[in-house]
Amino acid sequence: MAVDKLFKDEATEEKGERARMASFIGAMAIADLVKTTLGPKGMDKILQSTGRGHSVTVTNDGATILKSLHIDNPAAKVLVDISKVQDDEVGDGTTSVVVLAGELLREAEKLVNAKIHPMTIISGYRMAAECARNALLEKVVDNKLDAEKFKVDLMKIAMTTLSSKILSQDKEHFAKLAVDAVMRLKGSTNLEAIQIIKKPGGSLKDSFLDEGFILDKKIGVGQPKRIENAKILVANTAMDTDKVKIYGARVRVDSMAKVAEIEVAEKEKMREKVQKIINHGINCFVNRQLIYNFPEELFADAGVLAIEHADFDGIERLALVTGGEIASTFDNPESVKLGHCKLIEEIMIGEDRLIHFSGVELGQACTIVLRGASPHMLDEAERSLHDALCVLSQTVNDSRVLLGGGWPEMVMAKAVDELARKTPGKKSHAIEAFSRALVAIPTTIADNAGLDSAELVAQLRAEHHKEGSAAGIDVISGSVGDMAELGISEAFKVKQAVLLSATEAAEMILRVDEIITCAPRRREDRSEGMVHDWNQDLLNSDSTQVGLLKYLWRGDADHHAGMLHYALGIGACARDALDNKELKYVYHPDGQQSVEVLPTFAALFSMGLQSEIAKIPGLDFDPRLLLHGQQYIEMYKPLPSHGCNVDKQKCMSHYLSGKAAVLEIEILSYEKESGVLLCMNRMAVYLRGAGGFSKSSQPYSFTKYPSNQTLTYKIPRSQPFAVFEDCTQQSQALLYRLSGDYNPLHSDPMVAEIAGFSRPILHGLCTLGFAVRAIIKSICRGEQKMIKNISARFLLHVYPGETLITEMWIEGLRVAYQVKVKERNRAVLSGVVTLDRLSSSL
Repeated sequence: MAVDKLFKDEATEEKGERARMASFIGAMAIADLVKTTLGPKGMDKILQSTGRGHSVTVTNDGATILKSLHIDNPAAKVLVDISKVQDDEVGDGTTSVVVLAGELLREAEKLVNAKIHPMTIISGYRMAAECARNALLEKVVDNKLDAEKFKVDLMKIAMTTLSSKILSQDKEHFAKLAVDAVMRLKGSTNLEAIQIIKKPGGSLKDSFLDEGFILDKKIGVGQPKRIENAKILVANTAMDTDKVKIYGARVRVDSMAKVAEIEVAEKEKMREKVQKIINHGINCFVNRQLIYNFPEELFADAGVLAIEHADFDGIERLALVTGGEIASTFDNPESVKLGHCKLIEEIMIGEDRLIHFSGVELGQACTIVLRGASPHMLDEAERSLHDALCVLSQTVNDSRVLLGGGWPEMVMAKAVDELARKTPGKKSHAIEAFSRALVAIPTTIADNAGLDSAELVAQLRAEHHKEGSAAGIDVISGSVGDMAELGISEAFKVKQAVLLSATEAAEMILRVDEIITCAPRRREDRSEGMVHDWNQDLLNSDSTQVGLLKYLWRGDADHHAGMLHYALGIGACARDALDNKELKYVYHPDGQQSVEVLPTFAALFSMGLQSEIAKIPGLDFDPRLLLHGQQYIEMYKPLPSHGCNVDKQKCMSHYLSGKAAVLEIEILSYEKESGVLLCMNRMAVYLRGAGGFSKSSQPYSFTKYPSNQTLTYKIPRSQPFAVFEDCTQQSQALLYRLSGDYNPLHSDPMVAEIAGFSRPILHGLCTLGFAVRAIIKSICRGEQKMIKNISARFLLHVYPGETLITEMWIEGLRVAYQVKVKERNRAVLSGVVTLDRLSSSL
């Protein structure tokens, strides 16, 4: 017995090819996002927060970019996670791992389309990854036994790591700082012993390495400025109870004298606490919290340096490097572990005073002081230096080194190619695909440097067929160079982590054959948003089906698909996202009870039909290439802002001719409670395996409808009454995909190419939304309730980013319109809108 309904309302699932395609697209989109940051000539990204202050981050660090994004696609999240793990484990290669995983999936998509099973691809990828790793192992160099050569290796690795960062101009200086700091750790990977302080001012070259620990605080007034052989107590305790606190308690007294007694008692209590601290035999007290004036005076009288309000990271690191522990109670001095250092003094960096702890107990502790022109530059310099420190600390433990500049990828690709030639069966195709994905890394490095990647990669491949080749891409000279002579080296551990993590991520995504999204949690009494649920049966060519559409305007953030659907239907695509005239169609600016729902929203009642049309017996077509031919909307009553509609759907006719088909579908929408007919929505859908649009010279007509409802009209040759110009946005190609439906024609360049387009195209409903909005603004003076019906014929595609010009002619109560693409001077949409009245101003 079949189960009618398995999941809760609003839970969604995608199966088979659709699920796999969604995963591929999400992962490849993330890879393409960070691809331009790869290599020495990679570009930076500006990340602007939406929170208070709109903080700005300028970076080309893959992990920083990806962890700043809010991503909905589950496959894309997998790539974000592997980038974070790469950053935590080895510090570098965060962009490379995502780019490689994206390329592996791009190649896997081609293999899946060639009817090769995902498990066969996974098996081939595993063989190729093992072969690639073994090829690297044969080429590694290990100079750990020779201290001088090993230090040179570390310098080369540091300079290679920093060459793609903001510090590339001074990479030798910063490489030396990083190597000296890591060598002080004596094999430890605990980077907590290396502190980085950022001080705006000066230039990056003014940055320096200092032995010991620097605390970014000032010594208070009356405190000792210099202490030798310091005994330090690091604490996190309240030192502000020398005044009566009245916020949490009520104090009732007979006279002011009693208040004075309470204050004296509080002071005595604080005096006792300070004395307990001094009894530890210390001459420096560092506290995480504030120290008020009275205890500060007591410490100064006792000759103890008191430092207040030290940040928590600062006191944790200070406790570590001085050998102490953070204390919060002081009754048992023997249980408190004090820190020690040889000298505490105040120093100046730029115009700021700081406290310097030298001769600390943890001998490997040091501080790198970064100078720079702006906080943004210093933040990026810190991230760059942190990457170098992580890589170097890992290399000290695993001292195997490889050449860089695309050399490892070409070595691996050569070995994998040889394996593919020896492997029988379909696995060889997967192994070849793995090799192509590896070559994408040097290709991207060359592309980002503005070089001819095809020429350089071909030269590299030829060089690597010579024995012992050290050829890689020299982006400075723009040619193939000797990586050994240029001193471009990378840590084996980084390359191994990139290879294995990317392969495992690609394998995980390849295994997916179903995506289940749970129903969002309901939230009540929020401001406006839209939720709609479909309950729809199979659409047959000779039957009428009844569906149910519920939509409710409220601010339910979990139901963002509804808002995207609505934005799609009204063409919410103005250049200015803060235009109040546009926003009134989306939310209630003044708290009124209902929003003004545009009539083109009715076109969305047919959005769920795509998957059902594919089930009609006798039709043989590619459902991904379903295209609009015509649309006709007749409004009998303005759409309410909330309610429950009953939609009666029927397929009026379909015309078959070889591989082509035209379906005519009618949807009548009624209010469920009253049974009043709200609107009629008719659409002609054009289906062909290779894709295409209807031609204006051979229009598809609604054969069974009254003459006043057919699309027999001509565009006047006279001057238009009004012209409205607006620019589409690049993001609109994804609007249809994000709304919860799926047609890769609007998001996937490969599918668009198959359909005959140079890139993804704008959804037809977006174009229709532009036209109707233009009429509402220019003819109806913003009153969308004046529209009685809408007819449209889709003539040509629109690419996101193109400018649309809507020309309008008034013929009584009819407005004929034509939409042209300004850049191509081609008509893309034409039709007629009938009004129930004309504006008084006309």
